[in-house]
Amino acid sequence: MKKKYVIPFMALMTISGLSFTHFTAFDFSQKEYVKNHKNSNGAPAGRTGAPGEQTCVACHSGTVQNGNATQTLELRDPNGNVVTTYLPGVTYDVNFKVNNAAPKKGFQLVALAVNGDTQAGSMVATSNTSIVTSGSKKYVNHKSSSTNTTTGWDFQWTAPATNIGDVKFYVASNVTNSNGNDSGDMIYTSQHTVSYNATASVAEAEQLTSFNAFFAATTNTLNLVFDSKVAGESHLNVVDMSGKSVYNTKIGTVKTGGNTQKVVLPSEIQSGIYFVHLFVNNESAVVKIMIQH
Repeated sequence: MKKKYVIPFMALMTISGLSFTHFTAFDFSQKEYVKNHKNSNGAPAGRTGAPGEQTCVACHSGTVQNGNATQTLELRDPNGNVVTTYLPGVTYDVNFKVNNAAPKKGFQLVALAVNGDTQAGSMVATSNTSIVTSGSKKYVNHKSSSTNTTTGWDFQWTAPATNIGDVKFYVASNVTNSNGNDSGDMIYTSQHTVSYNATASVAEAEQLTSFNAFFAATTNTLNLVFDSKVAGESHLNVVDMSGKSVYNTKIGTVKTGGNTQKVVLPSEIQSGIYFVHLFVNNESAVVKIMIQH
């Protein structure tokens, strides 16, 4: 009887830094091997199919398919409305789904400016996603592989602080047969473009006028002074120069006409230049301020 020796290569998992499970079985009698290479906790950065990047086939054997009909990306504004355009500095709830009944699925996503392929805005993970970084780019990964055909994964995206033109979300997903090795998987890629909302920006200028913000270092407070042509609920978003939201909060109901609001900022916000976005019923205005402690 020919003996078989099974050697687990756990060191590969440590060296790669991946959340993959590596196991290699060698049959010395036949000089063949079988790999079991799974990625249940997210891929390394750069697997989205964006310009200059790889896809999931870097780790999984499979064919790359057009995922435009299979993968859906949905953005919701602070009022819960589904949108296809962005306003600078606004934080959106994002849901990504792979509409396939396969046993397990995973994905990676990046948001890039169409002009220049640079990072567009910032990402915040939720309970079922995680963030990995490569250089200046942030990638959203599945935190655990999904067996759900309808729920998908969630994260937050804060739009760039200024109008940078179109933003494209590049996504690659792995739809697996869960057969215990890296063969027979299907890799889908898709791109989802979100444009600057120029129409809303015109409306905002008509609704919110004379908006100013002043920082008081002694009390670490933002003093807001503005005129509103509408009454309604308001919230504030403070965004740094890289497009990252550093503070987002509801500030109550505003009235028609002149308004003043005081907002105490978190102490960890560093000195620097920031964009202050004020929203009333999702109509917004923005000013640039200097925070100096």
